Amino acid sequence: MTLRNIIRNPYLWMFIGFLLSYLVLGKWVGYLLFYLGVSLHGQTYNSYSQFRANEETLLIYLSFIINILRFVVILVIVYKTKWFTHRKLILKKKDFRYAIYAFFIKAFISIILGILSSIPKIGVYFNSGSPNQDKVEHLIQNYIWVGILFSVIIAPLTEEFIFRKLLIGELFKDKEYSGLIVSSVLFGSLHLMAGFTLPGLILYISLGFILGWLYIRNKRIETSIIAHMFNNFIGTVAVIFKP
Repeated sequence: MTLRNIIRNPYLWMFIGFLLSYLVLGKWVGYLLFYLGVSLHGQTYNSYSQFRANEETLLIYLSFIINILRFVVILVIVYKTKWFTHRKLILKKKDFRYAIYAFFIKAFISIILGILSSIPKIGVYFNSGSPNQDKVEHLIQNYIWVGILFSVIIAPLTEEFIFRKLLIGELFKDKEYSGLIVSSVLFGSLHLMAGFTLPGLILYISLGFILGWLYIRNKRIETSIIAHMFNNFIGTVAVIFKP
């Protein structure tokens, strides 16, 4: 493929657009609200850090709205354009079986990371949790319905479309396993925006690899979506009933 063809590839720009929306859109809109003086408490703030510290609820709902809009954009692209083949969803019993397998594989990796954290000299690199997981837990505990909708429905649907269907299925259509590696690394990196830890990097890249492998093996996005939803559902239930 020539450089011109790569640049003119609509799937590439679609992916870049979605990626930028994850990286900067929420922050840009947050800054805009700060400069416009928007506040749930009717206060005026001298700095953006002060605004963020006191307007958590506003920023949480802002983030949720942005995620809803991103999901709507995906629906429009799938159903109203010719870039993707529209078809009915196909759910199979084995999809749910794969979801259970994927969950236990991830749980096994978590256990291995936990064991490594207890080994002297090695554990210093593995004794930190995941800031992203802490952020999700805070969201679920303090904004339960927003947390459930985001974690169990919106995030799995949008992320599977972007990282599996778009990246592996379209951009790397002829080199799926290269796409699997790229998508796994990018998926893991995206989940480190809240803060970097080695266990978090390993865990999220592993999850991305598992979901990508399921997509390639079954040739259907439904399989990886169900696995992603099931994994997040179990995690959400664990947070809700956490002592």
